[in-house]
Amino acid sequence: MVDDSLVVKVFGEIASEYLPCAKDIISKVDGQSYFFMDTAPFEEIAFDADRISETNQIYWTELLGRTHLAATTSIQRNLSWIEGAARSYEDDNFLSFAANLRGLIESVGDAMEVLVPSARFIAKHHSAIKSAVQSKLETIFISDDFEKSLIHYSHARRVKKSDDAPEEHKAKQTFHYINILAENAAIPAIKPMYADLCSIMHPAAMSVLCFVENGDDRENGVEWRNSPSAYTFRAQDLRGQYEETLPYLVFQAFDPAFITLRALHRFEMFPQLSGLKNFSFRLRSLIENVDSDLRK
Repeated sequence: MVDDSLVVKVFGEIASEYLPCAKDIISKVDGQSYFFMDTAPFEEIAFDADRISETNQIYWTELLGRTHLAATTSIQRNLSWIEGAARSYEDDNFLSFAANLRGLIESVGDAMEVLVPSARFIAKHHSAIKSAVQSKLETIFISDDFEKSLIHYSHARRVKKSDDAPEEHKAKQTFHYINILAENAAIPAIKPMYADLCSIMHPAAMSVLCFVENGDDRENGVEWRNSPSAYTFRAQDLRGQYEETLPYLVFQAFDPAFITLRALHRFEMFPQLSGLKNFSFRLRSLIENVDSDLRK
């Protein structure tokens, strides 16, 4: 892992609050396993009117497992992008820096889309869900939308027209996630930042001209010079341009997962994460709504 000081250098002091908790969570869930029953044996149980409580138990145990998996993998994935950005910034690797930031933005949008509503859902319905996983719920309780959102998070991919795949397996366009960050999360300058990162990553002008600097104007023209030394300052320029945006990416990268994991404590199925008990979340509305519902 990258030293935290390098991440703070790029993303600001807010990173010093989030990184220790993220790393602690990753260490504590190492080896966590999840079991998902095949469709055929589950349907045998689900269509048996005398096994409703068992159906609920299997269904909600699996959905809580999917929720935990989504939260923990989003932490690991976002941390990897963040550390990759910090490492490449320190190495003056402009293209790698841009690639890591672009990956981070898309990853944060993806995680926010699934985890913000997941935290709210399991908090709002925690009593029924807990009865279900304890095999005490005798009326069928399912949530098709919740289930599909979790499946999309883990299984989305580019699906060919000839593929027989469910809708939730189809990957969404990247602009969908950028809109989430711009409109729902209100991250400042996220759209122009993402556009700039794309222009750097594509085989286009910025991926070439980042290695070039202008020389002296000459009669009837201008001089260009191949300049590796100019390239080393590009990452600094990019960071400076979006210095206000970067801290937002840190707490949006982790708060939805942290809050979801804290809500999952209610079910006593996964490792208890003491670092989340008094953590200072930036998504105040989300944590207040979740905590309020969990008290009901």
